[in-house]
Amino acid sequence: MKQPVQEPESESTKQTNVDSSNNLSSQKGIKKIRKPQFNRKGLLFHEVYVLVSPASHKRQALDMAQKLQKKKRKSAVQFEIFTVETDHDGDSERSDIRIEDSVIGSPQRDSPQVEFRALPPISSPITTSVPVSTISPTYSTIMHEAIITLFSSQSTEAQIMIHDKEPNNDEIMVSFADLQVDPGEENVPDNLIMSGNQLKILNSKIHSLLQIQADTGGRKFLTGIEREYLLKAQEIRFLSLVEGIEQKQAERLVIHSKSFDYEIQKLCDVAKERHDLFVEQVSKMKESVDLKIVELKFELSKEVQKMEKNYTLLHGKVDVNVTVVTKLVEFNSEYMNKLEVKSEKDSQVFKKMEKSVIKNQGVYFQG
Repeated sequence: MKQPVQEPESESTKQTNVDSSNNLSSQKGIKKIRKPQFNRKGLLFHEVYVLVSPASHKRQALDMAQKLQKKKRKSAVQFEIFTVETDHDGDSERSDIRIEDSVIGSPQRDSPQVEFRALPPISSPITTSVPVSTISPTYSTIMHEAIITLFSSQSTEAQIMIHDKEPNNDEIMVSFADLQVDPGEENVPDNLIMSGNQLKILNSKIHSLLQIQADTGGRKFLTGIEREYLLKAQEIRFLSLVEGIEQKQAERLVIHSKSFDYEIQKLCDVAKERHDLFVEQVSKMKESVDLKIVELKFELSKEVQKMEKNYTLLHGKVDVNVTVVTKLVEFNSEYMNKLEVKSEKDSQVFKKMEKSVIKNQGVYFQG
């Protein structure tokens, strides 16, 4: 993406009103940029018109950082290698940035931009005027060693490698690995977009590194204090992340505990309601059973009385029958005795008659 590189011609051109008309982007000394804005949904861009003015190494580097963050970030992104070239001829302090990318085509030269407001501010700039005697002995032996600073994001392992060489202001090379960004690409799939928080962290790290490069005048090595600054920033960030994770975990535990207590209380209330309902049903059943038992006892008492009455009647009838049978037996025994006596008498009479007949027959045969 090319941007106008014309220098401002006069003071009147610099004071041009940006919002007055739509053809401001064609005037000299004015260019159109896309300013990012973070919100809850992600990253939004607004087109604004700014004045072009000579910039330092820091502004040139911030220009590149803005161009990188203007595009939607992917989940696995990779910085393209870019070179910052410094022009030292004459009184010009202008610096150009050349992007080396096979997809874009030939290198592009862009003019500097004004302050990049979307990046997080650095708390305090790193000064290079600190005497060597004030540096701690721990870093005295590693003042000019190579350093690798890792950018932390959700799914990127981008790193910045600063080689241990002698300072050379003619060319400043910063190699960014594993950041795949196409400055000419406008549409990026939604599943490859970085969140606003991750983009802020990445921009903060880029801003810190470019601030160091601008303050050190294009050096390719870091001093002990600069290294300590970067390590301290990473340590603070990691501690804040750990603290945030622990706080979120504690909040989750509190929420789960409250939810668990609520579920237990709800189950206790349900159990109590069911117990009360069961007791009520048992009480109703007990009353019904007691009533039925009373009714059954009354019916049984009536039946017992009826059975006793029938037994009394039956016992009276049995007594009558026994009396009758006793009398019949007595009458029968008397009759049998009389019959025996009569039989004996009759047998005697019969014997007498038989004897008399025999006598009469003997007399007849003799006559």
